[in-house]
Order: sequence, then structure tokens, then C-alpha cells
Amino acid sequence: MIAAIRRSKAARVFEPLFAVNGPLAGSVGQITGVGPGRGIGLLLVSMGLLLVMASVVSYLYPRLRLVEEELPDAVAADPATVESGSPVVNVAAD
Repeated sequence: MIAAIRRSKAARVFEPLFAVNGPLAGSVGQITGVGPGRGIGLLLVSMGLLLVMASVVSYLYPRLRLVEEELPDAVAADPATVESGSPVVNVAAD
């Protein structure tokens, strides 16, 4: 039900932009086309582009890209420690 409400709100916002004589029909509409369903298509394309941009920015941030090398590996504690209820986790030395 919530998805239907969101879909209808998005349709009310984006669909008029791509009507036959809508505000984006002459610019972006020449690439994507005009008519029903094109507004939601613009929404999906823009979300995809944002996801690609976020991935590129994340890759360019070295602390995030190299997190596997920076963080030590966690090794399960020995059974005696686990049975005693201690939450200590041994860290493997590289």
C-alpha cells in the first residue's frame, strides 16, 4: 500500500514534466521520449546515476577503499573463554 502511495505521488510530480508539451519535453524528452511512464523513467535513471556517483566517490576515498587492509581480522575466541561468558575476542596478529 505504501509503495502504491509513493508511486502515485512520484507520478504526479514527474509525469507532467514529460507530457507532450511539458517543461522537459523539449530537452530531456528528446532523449527519453514523452508520454505516460516517462516521468518515472527519469526518476529511475536519476537514481541510477546517483548510485553510480556515490560508488565513484566512495572508491576515491582511500580510507573506505582500503578498509579491508586497515582493519585487523577478528578470530573467534578459544572455547574456554567462550564458556566463561567473557565477551573478549582475540585479534590475529599479522
